[in-house]
Amino acid sequence: MTLGGEIADFCLGDIIQLIGRTRKTGKLVVSGRKNYLTLYFKEGRAVFASPAHQRDYLGNLLIRRGVVSRADVEEALEVQRKLRERGVNLRIGSVLAARGAISRQTLQRYVQIQIEETVVAALSETHGHFEFIPDAELDDQDILVAVDAEWVILESSRQIDEWTQVGKNAPSPDAVFIINPDPETTATTKLEMDDWRLVSLVNGARTVTEIVERAGMSRVKALQTLSRLVELNVLVEERAGSRRDNHWSLVPDMYRPPPPPAKGILGRIIDRIRRL
Repeated sequence: MTLGGEIADFCLGDIIQLIGRTRKTGKLVVSGRKNYLTLYFKEGRAVFASPAHQRDYLGNLLIRRGVVSRADVEEALEVQRKLRERGVNLRIGSVLAARGAISRQTLQRYVQIQIEETVVAALSETHGHFEFIPDAELDDQDILVAVDAEWVILESSRQIDEWTQVGKNAPSPDAVFIINPDPETTATTKLEMDDWRLVSLVNGARTVTEIVERAGMSRVKALQTLSRLVELNVLVEERAGSRRDNHWSLVPDMYRPPPPPAKGILGRIIDRIRRL
């Protein structure tokens, strides 16, 4: 039995928790005013997520974040097509991992980030419609991650709570940083694993946006880490960004609903008549 309703009447966090507690399998489709997304569940655990209107989203995500090349994805799509002709269904990420274009561990990390981003997008909605379609399973034979529904709600809620301060204080998206040339500064500063992961991406050419995309962590965590490294003077600005307002968005643009198709002359005439 399909479960659906208006987002204004239900808390989507409660709906996701209900799916988890009752160990349901299926997909949750959220058509909000700002975001349009799909979350897949297997026995109550989130296993995949994406913007509802985008195909091959994970492949595009990995390209955008500099993890794999476009040629890698195109070759994997061709392999995927041939496998499906033989009745074998694997998602693009599994094919990329099997071909050695990405490690399975890295792939799992990005799938989990993708799930977290999607739940954040869902929880950010206050208006629109949701629908849970039971027993609608993924068409692949390789579940990469299975995230506890309670945990992902708590993590996504934390990101939303922290975002106002993080987004407000973060460097401009088009700023460029370098590692402090004074070796003593870096040597005497205690850095964690996430700090080193981000520092390794700073090369005096990548913008803050490019670093955040490639960081392999949530947008909130990446910006928090970057801001901390700037505050510690481990990173110094090579080129100032031009955008200084609160420009960052917690939800990536790809979750936005696609624009409506352009209307022909007949459609425009009908609209004008309706406004009379």
